[in-house]
Amino acid sequence: MAEYFSRENSVQSLKIREKAEIHKAERPVSTAFILLITVMCFWSKAVYFVCRLINKDVTAVYYAFKTGVINNFIQIALSSFAFVVIFTLLIRFTGHKISEVIDFKMPKKGDTLGLVLFGMAGCGISVYLTSMAGALFEGLGFHYTSITSSMEKPDNIYFYVLSFLSTAVFPALVEEYAMRGAVLGLLKKYGDGFAIIISATLFGMMHCNFEQMPYAFMIGMILGFITVKSGSIIPAMIIHSVNNGASWLLSIASFYISGEIIGYFYAAYTVLLTVSGVLGIYLLFKKKTADEKEEFFKLNSPEMALSARERVTAYFLSPLFIISVLGVLYAALFLYRV
Repeated sequence: MAEYFSRENSVQSLKIREKAEIHKAERPVSTAFILLITVMCFWSKAVYFVCRLINKDVTAVYYAFKTGVINNFIQIALSSFAFVVIFTLLIRFTGHKISEVIDFKMPKKGDTLGLVLFGMAGCGISVYLTSMAGALFEGLGFHYTSITSSMEKPDNIYFYVLSFLSTAVFPALVEEYAMRGAVLGLLKKYGDGFAIIISATLFGMMHCNFEQMPYAFMIGMILGFITVKSGSIIPAMIIHSVNNGASWLLSIASFYISGEIIGYFYAAYTVLLTVSGVLGIYLLFKKKTADEKEEFFKLNSPEMALSARERVTAYFLSPLFIISVLGVLYAALFLYRV
């Protein structure tokens, strides 16, 4: 009996130490995330404050920022700073080199094409979560404006290029760098599943509106899984960019084509994504044995006293993470609502 209690006390002591280690790993990640949300949510407030200080016409400056070219430049600059600079500092602060945390090498041949096609289909299916969430929250009085829905009609080639870069290319590169790169890479030592869930949760939260959060979380789970399985961040960047690019292209087309025809385009795109998913699954499993298929869905997890669920719970109950949740709720309830 004494031996049993001694063993139980030893396990509990180990769990306490592991929770403390997870909290220690969470603090710099949450700090970086809070800085990210602060920059993305409050930059317009900072512009307003500066205008007041120098006695400039706030309304004129606001509309200048809302014009296509200037707005796209701002989005690119903000994305570069908020995601790349902040999360590079996170990696360096934790004592790592970027190459130790993020793998930019092209993935090995084999499952990559299948993973990309499967990921594209997953992103397409996740769109329906946005539609359902949008209908639910609109019924509750929450209305949000997306980047593509608020896009202005292009009036020159420069707007097309900058709009495409700021909507499809840069978000895919910098958001994947931060979420599937820095966050997932730093947390993988606590288990692949743990890192995928945390990075997907932060990816959903960073959108700061209730309509996109379920969609972004689902995409984050898919892209996290693909990053782990491919051993590279490149496939996630490709999927993210193609997904955003398709939304951008359909939004641009809506300026020139009737809504009814656009509906057919959306239907065709959905069919294409479905075929993509079927083809991706075929490519992934056509040469695998039953054991290899089962092994494919297994994720690495270190031996720890804490179970996978207890690790995730410990992270979510960390004080700084709770503060970041409250910040996102404030943004979703008061800053991003139309």
